[in-house]
Amino acid sequence: NQNIKYLNSGKNLGYGGGINFGSNYAEGKYLFFLNPDVKFIEPLDGLLNYFNQKTIASCPLMVPHKNFQLRKLPSLFYFSYDFLGFSNFFPNFFITKKYFYEPLPKEPFEVEQPAGAAILIEKEKFFEIGKFDEDFYPLYFEDVDLSYRIKEKGYKIICVPDLKVKHKIGLSAEKMGREEFLKIYTKNALKYFKKRNKKIFFYKIIISLGIFLRALKGKVSFKLAKEIWNW
Repeated sequence: NQNIKYLNSGKNLGYGGGINFGSNYAEGKYLFFLNPDVKFIEPLDGLLNYFNQKTIASCPLMVPHKNFQLRKLPSLFYFSYDFLGFSNFFPNFFITKKYFYEPLPKEPFEVEQPAGAAILIEKEKFFEIGKFDEDFYPLYFEDVDLSYRIKEKGYKIICVPDLKVKHKIGLSAEKMGREEFLKIYTKNALKYFKKRNKKIFFYKIIISLGIFLRALKGKVSFKLAKEIWNW
């Protein structure tokens, strides 16, 4: 297809780095970040209807819908609540529902942090915000960090639940294995909170405790909890 450009960076830049690399060559007004495990099931041009001076990004609903695909930005309380498993134990509790925008509104609504698997954004605003932070390598939390900076600038992201894409959830995590996934995920989580000038000590306690509880269940090794504490 003559309308498609294939770019070779020469090395693995990570998720955010790859998007930044491609965005430098993009010629359109909008950029659409799309995971390779996302499939179109209907036209998505309706995502463009919600852009204005404040709304600079929009996203479809990913199906099958899982609550972690749309969530509030992670405060110490929300992060602890989720990482320690309370959201799984109490899926109908009001805190869980508030964190994950449950029940989902039927009309388009503002979302603080959509998963980065399918997001449409104005190219000019993406560059203004500073693009993805490539320190979140190879992936995880680069989308959280971008969402934070979008909100920090006073901009909005709108989710359009009537528009849907099919997403095979957790493909990257599945390929790398649970332990490697948690190692990368938690390391980038700490980078995110450190960047926000948060008290990393408390986050390290929560993450180490969460890994320790998973190790007790035989899901990961105790070595990982110790390794995280020493970061």
